[in-house]
Order: sequence, then structure tokens, then C-alpha cells
Amino acid sequence: MLSSYSTQTLSILLAEFPDFRDSVNLQEDYFSIELNSPSGLPFIISSENDELTVYFSEHHCHFTSFNEQGSVGSYPLDDVADAIDYIRKLISGEVALAVWTKDGTLSMSSTYEVKDGPLPAGRNWFSSWLWRRWMRKREVETRKWSS
Repeated sequence: MLSSYSTQTLSILLAEFPDFRDSVNLQEDYFSIELNSPSGLPFIISSENDELTVYFSEHHCHFTSFNEQGSVGSYPLDDVADAIDYIRKLISGEVALAVWTKDGTLSMSSTYEVKDGPLPAGRNWFSSWLWRRWMRKREVETRKWSS
């Protein structure tokens, strides 16, 4: 039987994204939604351990609330609202994924706002210098929800 957290978050997610309904997998106390984006990249939402995790290609984001005692899953409505905002931005193309590799091995992945591009803006000369030095030996590929 799904946990209360999973029941609440799944209901809201499916109301927001009814096309996900056929991709729901129910586990003992959590759910996962597994599908491919229109660009063919894997996309998964999981409520395992009473936290929402959204996976897209090599990247994942946690949407987790903690109560005063440090327990997770205390505010499922906050978690699902944040996850929905992220998913909407991903689907609309407002946000994309940058995947950094070195010699074919994953170094880092991060989401970015498409209007800003995948390279982070340097806050000062030192952070700009460090970033340029780090990325010299790496390649970046961008990944989007749609081709």
C-alpha cells in the first residue's frame, strides 16, 4: 500500500500531468513514473523514501521537505509543488540539461535556464578563472525535453 506521502503526491502529479497516468508503477509504499521524453531521453519521477526525485537523462533533483525533527516527507504539498514547477520548465523548454564529460566519463550534470546558456556566470574574477580552468579539459552536451 502506498504511503500517505506517495498517495498525496501521485494524485496531484496526475492531475497536473494526466499523460503520465499510463507510466505509473506502484511499488510497496512508493510509486515511480517512467517514460521517455520526446527527445528519447529517460524521465523518471519517484516517491521512494517519502521524497520526490525527478530524473532526466544523467541528472536528478530531489524535492524534499524536512520537519523540525529532521524527518523527510513532512510537507508533501510543498515537495510536489516544487517538482511540478521544475517539470513544467523542463517540458516547456525553459530549462535544459548540461552534461559535462572528461574523456567520455561523466564529470557533472546540471540544469540551466536556456535563455542564459549552460555556462555559469562568474560572480568574481576568481570563480570565473576556476570555472574556465575546470572546463578546459571537458566537453559539454546539452539535452532538452524535445529535440
